[in-house]
Amino acid sequence: TIVLAITVWTSYAMTSRELADNTSYYQKRLLEELNNEITGRLTSIEQISLTTSRDNDLLTFLSGKEDEFSHYRRSKGIQEALAHLTYSIPQIQAIDLYMEQPEWGDRQSYIQFHDLKEAAAQPWYPLLQNNDFSWSEEHDLTTYNGNVQVLSFSRKVYNNSRYLGILVVHVKADWIRGILEGYSKDSNRMLLDLNGRELLSVGTSMKDAGLQEHDLRFKDQSGVL
Repeated sequence: TIVLAITVWTSYAMTSRELADNTSYYQKRLLEELNNEITGRLTSIEQISLTTSRDNDLLTFLSGKEDEFSHYRRSKGIQEALAHLTYSIPQIQAIDLYMEQPEWGDRQSYIQFHDLKEAAAQPWYPLLQNNDFSWSEEHDLTTYNGNVQVLSFSRKVYNNSRYLGILVVHVKADWIRGILEGYSKDSNRMLLDLNGRELLSVGTSMKDAGLQEHDLRFKDQSGVL
């Protein structure tokens, strides 16, 4: 599970010690609460992804060992089950399934089946090269209603050590941004993973603030920096 960190900075130059000394106890508590809330909610997305990836119907569908009619009928069941997740969890924008020989689907749906070969062109794919699952940075997702800003949680799907495909859950970036902002619409805050990689920011980005991704100060942190 990725532990997320939230950091806050001012628009003028200060050392880390000066920032810590001038950040009020209330502000620290507020950021800790935001961190815990976002971590908890994104962890629930990870758990949904894990449970879905182990579903017997999904594994059977991805294995491709059924006759054509049974495969088509099961594809409809998978689409309905995934669609139910997007309806019942409004934070989920869409779900993509990458597989060998994808089934035809409804273009005007938030559930899409894609050829596994197309995965390499997606912005979240490089993060899966050395991992079985990962969160992406904020990026554009093209839907039938236009482009939407999302964070994507991608997970490789296996069955008995056989690689079957990739399940990608796209989470609405505005939902996360709303939590980050809280009641401070003019705040400068960012969401980092354990490697110090910026996933999403509110106000000034890490680059614009003169900070470097993968800075050792930000690694292995799970609270306010």
